[in-house]
Order: sequence, then structure tokens, then C-alpha cells
Amino acid sequence: MNSYKQYKKIEPPYLSYEYLFFPVLPLLLIAVLSYISLYFFGLTFTSLLYVIGVLFMNAFYHALKHATPNGGGYKSTSIASLLPSYFFILFLLFFTNIGTYLFVIYQETNIFHATIFYIWLFIVLGFPIIYYAFKFATYYQLIYSQALQFTNVCIKINYDPEFLIKIDEIHFINYTKKRIAKYTLKKNREFESQKTLESLNIAKRNEILFSPAFSERMYVPVNTNLVKIAYYSISEDTYYQDEIVFPYDQLIFEENKYPLNKSKILRGKKTEPLSITIHENGKIKIFTGSELLLETTLKKDNLKTENSSEYKEIIEPYQNRKTSSTLLLDNETRERIKTRQEIREKPFNWTLNLNLSHNHLICVYDCNNKESLRSRFTDIETKQSILQNSLPRKILFYCDTFNRTKWLEIAIDTEKLYKILNEKKCTYFEINLTIDIQDSLILLELKIDNQFIEFPYWEKTIIHDSLLDIQLKIKEKKKIEQKNVVYSKIYELMQKKEYSKAEELCKKSIKENPTDGMLYFYEARLLFYIHGKKACYDKEAYFIERTSHDTKALAHIYNNYGCLLDEDLDYKKALSYFEKANELAPEMAIYVANKAEIHYKLKNRKKAISFAKEAQEKGDTSEIVKEILKK
Repeated sequence: MNSYKQYKKIEPPYLSYEYLFFPVLPLLLIAVLSYISLYFFGLTFTSLLYVIGVLFMNAFYHALKHATPNGGGYKSTSIASLLPSYFFILFLLFFTNIGTYLFVIYQETNIFHATIFYIWLFIVLGFPIIYYAFKFATYYQLIYSQALQFTNVCIKINYDPEFLIKIDEIHFINYTKKRIAKYTLKKNREFESQKTLESLNIAKRNEILFSPAFSERMYVPVNTNLVKIAYYSISEDTYYQDEIVFPYDQLIFEENKYPLNKSKILRGKKTEPLSITIHENGKIKIFTGSELLLETTLKKDNLKTENSSEYKEIIEPYQNRKTSSTLLLDNETRERIKTRQEIREKPFNWTLNLNLSHNHLICVYDCNNKESLRSRFTDIETKQSILQNSLPRKILFYCDTFNRTKWLEIAIDTEKLYKILNEKKCTYFEINLTIDIQDSLILLELKIDNQFIEFPYWEKTIIHDSLLDIQLKIKEKKKIEQKNVVYSKIYELMQKKEYSKAEELCKKSIKENPTDGMLYFYEARLLFYIHGKKACYDKEAYFIERTSHDTKALAHIYNNYGCLLDEDLDYKKALSYFEKANELAPEMAIYVANKAEIHYKLKNRKKAISFAKEAQEKGDTSEIVKEILKK
């Protein structure tokens, strides 16, 4: 198998400005110094300078090399060992400064050796370009060839935590093309006794029992035709290994749509996760998603079984807690393992009945660790059917009304649920869930054959910080809704010109909630409607003081007085009020539109058009804005 090709992660060639400039800058500096030397002292002196200078460069290079951690420390160096690096540096300096020499000759004789110069330039610049072009071409050739030869698949290994095994090999092999993917296990799954499992809460027990022992994404060869599996079953004291013919053509692939910045070939294809389930007596089941792909029994390796002492280090930790004989399967353990395998593999139809106080995103996970439901539900009573899935083990709740905050997890004891369903000989059931966030009410009921069954085998885990945050937001939202009801009633009475009734309601509301700034805005408007502008002007300071804590209400007050001043044709003073309102609430298009209108009336055409455009961008559709923009 050593000659078989495996998928390798390939890094793109490293290329950065720092990487390029590091060797270029010293050579450029030497070129400048060489130019000065050649121009004033000639070729002989400059060559002698190179010969002497390179001695120091070479000595510095070797000293630096031996000083580094990987340099091997100080040791005596023979002259012969220094010569290769000396001549290489000397050649590099002479060659890279040919262009400088040709430039000096051109200045002195006015003769330009174009052919030599262009050959030199091609070598100096062309070689690095060719080198990196080759590196990038090789990189893309490798990643594209691997994308066509291997496909990324999620591999899950399942076996019961009471079934102690040591997996040596799980290899996916394309025998004809000599390609292989080796599933590497970093450590073995912990053995869990029934006593340990019973001491855990439902959520933790479900996590151990029904989560994969191992789960990893790996690149398997396209058209894999063999799967090699080898493991030692400590619980049976037997070694199993075999090569299984793999039905790759039965896998259903679809194109990956993302990421968009990659080509179709590099995005590759995706398929359902492959789950390898290991049973007693070497029985193996391989699933694609929830569909059974193949079922077979591995061969026993008697020679390996006899030499099982090499697995002693795995058994020793458990021998310290119990005798090794208890690690072997007994009838009770076999029955428990068999039941849990049935729970994983047996499909059920069931209905989730929801009675929610607020909108939620709800996720249901089954015993195959699969998300069997992910959907949004409103606060209306809802039914959701879930077909042909293994039993639910946990339900997650995200409050969709407030930034989709997770606040609740319900864990269901699937072993107890399966036992009840078996006793009733039933494959259909209903779960009724009543959730009221405000009252922290969480109620789960089991219904079989239209009868409610006592089912205390579930646990709730509340994320209290999230719940408190949601409850606080609910209270705030409720207060806002109550305020909006009052505002709407006052506004409706004003529209009907029933100002006395509106004023009575406004004063009553202010008495009940004296810090509500918007009520003072309505009081100011009613004061104008009932008693006129002068009465409203006289109480300007009062209304500004009463709304100073509420920017929205204060902006309404300034806008109100700006409108009154506009009616009085005091445009400049009205403009200052509209500017204050706009400063407090820049998102309000009406305040920008009012500024545009005042500038329009003041004949400031450019500013009027500018503010009219801004108001329109913010959603204003008033006639005055349209009129300003027409002219």
C-alpha cells in the first residue's frame, strides 16, 4: 500500500513583496556602488573590490549560518569548504552588474551593446518569472488533478460505548488507480460502563450513546472499490480484518455551489455522510445518510487474536477499575447494545405539536446525530410532521423574535421512549410542546393513539442569561406597544378634531407616565389646536425641558416649533429649529425635507436641491421635494 497515492494538502507558492525585495535591495545597493566604482576607477579596480568584498560576505554568511539553531554551532571550517559559496557569491555579483558595466560603457563611448544587454535583462528578470510561473503551474496542475481524483466525504465511525474495540485500519482504496485514503484515529473511544451511563444526565448520556465515536472529513479516491477494515474487539477478544467491495456507484453526488470564488472542479461534489457501524461478531454496516449501503461480516484473524497482548496498554486502565473479564460481553450488555442499535436504525413517523408564546427557530436532532427538523414557527399553534427518522434525542430553541437567541435545550431519553413505543407496538407518536418565555413555562407531553402517556423522561436546560435578556426585551416591547396604542388613540381623536377628548387622554397618560416624552409632543400640538400659537410659544421652554431626556420626542418638539415659525414666515428662525431636529434624528427624512423647503423659500436653490435629494434617498415622497427637484 506504500506505492498507493494519497491526497495531500498543497499550499500555494509563497510570493510577497517582502520576499522579492529582500534579495533585490542589497543587489540594487551594490549596483549603485559598482556604478560609482566603474565610472571613476574602472573595471580592474572594481573587480579587485569584488574579490576582496566577497571574502567578507562569505565569512559573514558562514558565521551567521553556524550561529543559527539549525547551523550546528561553532566548528572549524576548512578553506576548501568555503570556496563553493565564495565563487557563487562572486559569480552572482559579476553577473548581476553586467548591466551596470554596459551602462558605464555607453556613457563613456556612446556605444550601446543592445544584444548583450537584452540577453542579460532576460536572464535577470526572466528566470524569476519563469521560476514562479512553473511553481504556480505545478500548483494548479496538482490541485486540479487531486480535485478530479479525490472527493471530500464526511466519515463517521459508530460503535456502542460498552463495546470496547481498538481500530487499526479503515482505508478507502481505488485498487485499479492505486489511490488510497487512510482514516487516522488519534485515540480510542473511552469505554463507558452501564453504571457510569446511568449516573449521567439525559443530555450527556444521549451525547455519548448516539454521537459518532469518530467523525472526520477526508478525501477518498473517486470510484473507490475497496474498503479495508481491521480492528481488535477487546470485548470479544477477537481480531477482525477484511477488504470489502465498496459500491461507490450507489452514492448520490451533487455539485457544491460554494465558495463562488472557486471553479466548478475545485468546488467538487458532495454526498451524504458515510457512517460505518461496527457490531458484535465482526458485523459491519455502512450507511449513506440514513440509507443502508452495504452489510457484511469481517473475517477473523486468528493469528492476530493470539498475539493480542500488544493491546494490553488499552486494557490496563480498565483493569485498574475492574477485572478484565467484565470487559467481555455478557448477555445483558449484548441486549442493551442491540436495543441501542435498533434505536439508531429503526425509522419512526411522529408529529411535533407546538404552542409557542413567541416566534422560534426550532432544531430537532435524532439518534443518528442528524438534523431532522430546522424550521421557523410563529406563536400560532402549529403541527409539524417528521417522517422516517430515528427517534428525537434533543430539541433546540432559538427565539426568532429577538436576534435568534438560543435559550433552551430539551433532551429526551430515547431509550425510555423506545421502550414505551415497543410496549405499545407503535411506530407513530406525537410530542406536544407548550413554551411560554414570559412565564418560563415549558411543558412536554407524549401522545400515542390519541391518548396522553405519562412521560417524565426528559430534561430541560435553560440558558438563564439568554432567557433573562429575552424576557427583558419582551417587557420593553410590550411597553412600546402599550405606548403606541395611546399615541394612536390621541392621534385618531385629533384627526376627528375631538381636541378636548384628546387633551383629556393626553393629560391622563402624562399623569400615569410623566417620563414619556412623546406625550408632551401631543400636548404641544393640542395646545396649538385649542389655544393657538401664542399659548404654544409661551410654553416652548417647558416642552423642551420635559423632552430633553428623549431625543426622538425633543426632535418632534423642535420640528413642531419650526413648522409654526414657517407658518409665520420667519424662515431663518424656522430653519434653525429644523436643523436641531435633524441633528437629533438624522434618520428622519421629514426633517431633511423641511430644511429643503425652507432653503427653497429662502431662494437657496443649491442647498434646497441637495437636501431634497437627501430626503428622497431617505424615503421622502412629499410633493414639495418633488417640486424642488423638478426645477
